[in-house]
Amino acid sequence: MKSQKVKYSILVIGGSAGSFKVIQAFLYKVPIDFPIGIVIVQHRHSESGDFMCDFLNELCELEVISIADKTEFKKSKVYIAPANYHAYLDSTNVFSLSVDDKVMYSRPSIDVLFESVALDYGKKALCVILSGANSDGTLGAKVIRLSGGVIFVQTPRSAESRIMPQSVIDEVEVDKVLDIEDLIDSILDEIRGD
Repeated sequence: MKSQKVKYSILVIGGSAGSFKVIQAFLYKVPIDFPIGIVIVQHRHSESGDFMCDFLNELCELEVISIADKTEFKKSKVYIAPANYHAYLDSTNVFSLSVDDKVMYSRPSIDVLFESVALDYGKKALCVILSGANSDGTLGAKVIRLSGGVIFVQTPRSAESRIMPQSVIDEVEVDKVLDIEDLIDSILDEIRGD
């Protein structure tokens, strides 16, 4: 990536059913010199363990880390919210985890992470909503938008489960709605400043 001032400090991605293949395709294209940290919340079974991180580490040039309590957020790394925990990121760039009640039947919740990111990153946040079978992520994306962040959404027609992206499109002023390949390229271009 070009050496220049980067306008974002964080890329947050939320998805559920059908989103894993998009996450794989995106991370496969992320270069080793990607200038910001990436945080991913994907709804998954509470006993899924570290399979997602292990699999993505084989695919991605960046290190993929399962978030633990007090994990420090750093640029050029990928952080995955662990199964059965909500993940929060605070102003000191440190994650915390909780087992608070599920949000939209989900833990981890996209809304929970996105709202914490909006609080401390605001316009420095790029938020991406992928395929999913409920509306978790809509409130969080709305808060990121109100804080000045940018919202990209996968087109419902390209999503295996269209409820999540459609809910965000219906409720939030989004910046781009794109099919998978265009979405991946646009995220990379946006971070590069192209």
